[in-house]
Amino acid sequence: MFQDGAGEFGRLYGARGAAAFLIRPDGYLAARLERLAPAETEPALADALGRIFRL
Repeated sequence: MFQDGAGEFGRLYGARGAAAFLIRPDGYLAARLERLAPAETEPALADALGRIFRL
């Protein structure tokens, strides 16, 4: 996990507020999670990981 302290990544990818980006090992953007309530973030991330790794 990396934190975008300076906001550079978020600015380049057009994030509006708090966001999570899932980057595949090959550098491609696999998921963009924005505007989620805290309780929704973990299930959304688990779903994205499941699609990538076919879990």
